[in-house]
Amino acid sequence: MRALRSLWRAASLEERIAAVVAAVATLAIFVVGVWGIAGVFPDGHFASQANVGVIGLNMWRYGTFYAHWPFLEQAPTIKDAYMHHPLGLFWDAALALKIFGVHNWALRLPAVAIVTLTAFFMYRTGRAIWGPLPGALAAVAFVSLPITLGYANYLDLEQPLMLGIIVSTWGYARFRQTGRDAYALASIAGFAFATLHDWEAFVWGGSLLTFVFFRAYIIPPRWLGAVDALKTGRWWGAMVGTAVVTLAITVGMMLHADRVSDVLGSYGARSTGHDLPLAQVLQARHVRIEMMFSALAIALGKLAVPIMVARFFARRAELELLPLFILFMSIVQYVHFKQGADIHIFWPHPFALYFGLAAGALAATVREGWRWIAPRLSLPRFLRSPLGAAVVGAGVVGLPLVLVARDGASLLRLSRESGGRFMEVNLPSEIDQSLALRWFLAGYPSTERIAFHGSIAKHWNTSWEIGPRQAAWSQPVAASSPRLYALDARLTPEAELREAVKRYHVRAVGWLWVMDRSAPPAPLDGFSFDERDPGLWASFRYGGTEPVRQVVPDPWVTWEWRTLLGQPAVAPTTAPVTLDQIRIAHNLAASRDDAAGTAVYRRALVSRLNLPVTAKWTPALELLGVDHHRRGARSFTPYLLAGDGAKCAKISIKAHVIGRRFLSTLPVDPIDHDIAPLPPIRCELWQPGHIYSAPTVYRHRAGREEFSLGWAGAPKGSPGLPLATL
Repeated sequence: MRALRSLWRAASLEERIAAVVAAVATLAIFVVGVWGIAGVFPDGHFASQANVGVIGLNMWRYGTFYAHWPFLEQAPTIKDAYMHHPLGLFWDAALALKIFGVHNWALRLPAVAIVTLTAFFMYRTGRAIWGPLPGALAAVAFVSLPITLGYANYLDLEQPLMLGIIVSTWGYARFRQTGRDAYALASIAGFAFATLHDWEAFVWGGSLLTFVFFRAYIIPPRWLGAVDALKTGRWWGAMVGTAVVTLAITVGMMLHADRVSDVLGSYGARSTGHDLPLAQVLQARHVRIEMMFSALAIALGKLAVPIMVARFFARRAELELLPLFILFMSIVQYVHFKQGADIHIFWPHPFALYFGLAAGALAATVREGWRWIAPRLSLPRFLRSPLGAAVVGAGVVGLPLVLVARDGASLLRLSRESGGRFMEVNLPSEIDQSLALRWFLAGYPSTERIAFHGSIAKHWNTSWEIGPRQAAWSQPVAASSPRLYALDARLTPEAELREAVKRYHVRAVGWLWVMDRSAPPAPLDGFSFDERDPGLWASFRYGGTEPVRQVVPDPWVTWEWRTLLGQPAVAPTTAPVTLDQIRIAHNLAASRDDAAGTAVYRRALVSRLNLPVTAKWTPALELLGVDHHRRGARSFTPYLLAGDGAKCAKISIKAHVIGRRFLSTLPVDPIDHDIAPLPPIRCELWQPGHIYSAPTVYRHRAGREEFSLGWAGAPKGSPGLPLATL
């Protein structure tokens, strides 16, 4: 009896420890998901979430279950529906927007709920198969991965797929252990949820159901033990029926919309190149794969495969094989649809589900190995107890998971900054553009359409921000309808800029020009962003990777643009405050041939630049210094003095990863990016003796990274000027 009580107390303590560990892991991924939940959608992969929101609103507006975008002026036809995969993802978004209202956080909320529940059911599934502490390690492993952390509030196809599959796996495991119908129903419900969101679920279900059929009705009972044939048959039949019904729903909608050929064409495109040698494909993607999982996690996942197979044969326990069906599904998706995996860095997301369970299996294996070794060694009593063995197993596997989590956490900011792209760090987020458009459109009813010049790309996040109004894209300046219009002054030819200020009353928010083309012409008015670094609450609410911005009138911007474009300009009467205003004050003094004022403002500007990097590249172009901003949107801003005969020369800021951080197994990205955009003012407009800037946002990649500054006219092979090593 004493031994039994000791075992009971140890088991109870293990349950409590495991529950705490699993709760911490689940809470951690919830907090990561909530961080930045109300932020503006950046361009990149995350912009697709904004597009899902557009589709959700169209569903309610036009009373349809089909997916249509962008915002439409009239009811769409079914023939225009998007049907490349089951539509559950769009129904999730539509329901969230209906319940919570049209908010950015409402679109992210389903993803946060899904990833949190997935972590919880990882624990419950691992606990059912291997015990409490291995179950807790499964949850920890899942939430530690860079791909899990980076996409914690991103509603993609894979998130609901993974939740449905882990719930179905847990339900099946508990059904096999208890025979209770409630668990069978949970398994069926999870499978239905998964199949209504992505085709991959049918691959998983088909492999599992095939195995269960052979296990229950073909394999002799003496091999794996007897099963309740009637109950197993009911579950199996219900799962098959669920697959038939959900497949019929999706295929029926495809047939109704006459989109079958479109879907098949999409799958053909997505699978382009799948016949290439697998080793060649994986080698080409190895940086992206290791970025999402880390080399250490990949090694652990590979190690777990033979261990799971060995455990199955040694224990004759079918539940040991359950993670391998998830692995099989993930491999089919990732290998067969090569083109899709080449484009989307998050394509291998379902492997995260397998990795979590793999960690549980490894912890259970170490525990059982320790139980065999410990009695043969002179060890303290605790280490020879069942609880001690469970703790050792969790500790041995948990230690490398700490390193995986460290790598995952180090990429969290990069994920949010890059819109989930991770590696394409030279592409803008467009958040400043979205906020400027939001400010401009607030003065007009939502029925007013807006047109965009060809300088503004057609992005999903832009469509969401202007909603529910319709947009016309790639429209010339001279057109008169629709009345609202916007262009990017950096990419618009000088002649068209001059035409715009001649025809309309332009409001320039930095480089974004917006105008009401029905209003009478008037001199340009300049605005700027009043920016401040976010505090604790703003960082948590909006993500902390962008400043808090407010559009404000700026007489200095007004003076500069009017002067450059030949409009009547009045000198500001207020003192310059920001670096950009001091720069313009210098230019105002230079335009008046005020040598003393020019010198004062130049000294004031240079004294506030924290990177004293200078160079005189040519008599017509001189670098005065660089401002390095480290909070909010991190940036380098070079300040350049244009001389006589200044010619356009693109500034170049190169980012080069030079090595891994200590104990990190994240890859070294071999690509050297030029991250500098075009300056806010086209260089054709630069005036001799004036100072101009080229603000450049940077996203620090994994590892140690060097940044250097140069210009396009430098002699070939010239080294860049070092800015920072981060």
